[in-house]
Amino acid sequence: MTKWFATVNKDDQGRLWLVWQDHKAEITDCFDADGRAHVKLGDRYFGLEKTADGCSWSSSDDPADGTEYTDLN
Repeated sequence: MTKWFATVNKDDQGRLWLVWQDHKAEITDCFDADGRAHVKLGDRYFGLEKTADGCSWSSSDDPADGTEYTDLN
């Protein structure tokens, strides 16, 4: 059984990239004024929060009730 893990990477220019399975999308401009973002990549829903080193994240199979997601597919 293959397990897939998401990663958030910060490149040399300071851009943030979300990688999930065979999907990769830049998320740098997805954050609101509070440093939070909600995105969909592939079949997964992500909640992201900017940190000093990049960002922290959580994910789920289903969208959270009442939350709007930016589709990065």
